[in-house]
Amino acid sequence: MRLDQTSFLVIPGNRGVNRSIPPHSLSDTMRTLSIVCLLACTANLSAQIPLPKFQNTYSGAATRGFYFQAPTALVLTHAQVPDETNYGKQIIAIYKLTSAPPAYSQTLDAKPAAYIDEIPSSTCWQLPTPVIYNKGDWVAVIGACGTTSGTVYNSYGTASFASEVLGMPITLQRCGSQINIATTKGVLTGTTSGMWSENAYQISRVRLTFAGSPSSCAHCTPSNGTASLTLCDDKPAISGKTAGITIASNGASNTAVALAIGLGRANINVPGLGTLCASPIPLVVYGLPAAASGGTNYTFSIPNGSAGKISIQAALLGGPSLALTNGLEIGVGN
Repeated sequence: MRLDQTSFLVIPGNRGVNRSIPPHSLSDTMRTLSIVCLLACTANLSAQIPLPKFQNTYSGAATRGFYFQAPTALVLTHAQVPDETNYGKQIIAIYKLTSAPPAYSQTLDAKPAAYIDEIPSSTCWQLPTPVIYNKGDWVAVIGACGTTSGTVYNSYGTASFASEVLGMPITLQRCGSQINIATTKGVLTGTTSGMWSENAYQISRVRLTFAGSPSSCAHCTPSNGTASLTLCDDKPAISGKTAGITIASNGASNTAVALAIGLGRANINVPGLGTLCASPIPLVVYGLPAAASGGTNYTFSIPNGSAGKISIQAALLGGPSLALTNGLEIGVGN
């Protein structure tokens, strides 16, 4: 199916340039996307909670994160640190607390319920055993890009960010430790390395995915080009709300973008085309505006009652050669 250039609406986002195009065909496209999502429906969906937009990187021998109180029973399944510095490795510690971290300079001792270090930052880390929270428990995560020694790179966003999980409101507050947590495998003790909170200051962003909430996971590196496709952290795919994606050309020349929407992941080398990251592909959306080097955001409405997973990939058109992005698996949740 070919859709004309009015099929998507581009609105201002967190980085790059933003463009608008007439929205009269938007509803038709959204109905089609809803059908694709429903066709891809799975029994056990996971989803990412909304995060604030990236503001700046804090680097040093200290690690930050955020915490919130669980409004209902939650099952944490995946985590990933955004890597704006392209460092390439990430460190994540997940905590299950009985109380909120005390205000700095007081600290509490904490042992992680799950921990990983030095895995590729492009990886959506699937916890070996999901962490289960009861209503009233405190969820805390500390994570950054880096290795087990030296400087780590924290992805900062707005303080006291109003988010949601499974349709219920939560507030993400800043927590952290004054050490590179990889030096202790996430075990935090004492006045120097214990966990503290600073609610008035920026949180450090870590993507958390809970069963039943929306999800996104980049996969499949294309053989031709360095263009990238990501989900907007502040607009995950929540049923009944607006979702957003960012396509960055990273210097690849283009005059328009096409978006392939598939039912599953793939990694298929197609001679003359490149690496296909989604298959089968029942829908291709043509005529999207050109992607800027630093990223162009595209948003669309998710109809109420939508569920399932799709895998998408963008092609940058009009340049001297075809540039393909990575694949991006998106799960629609609550």
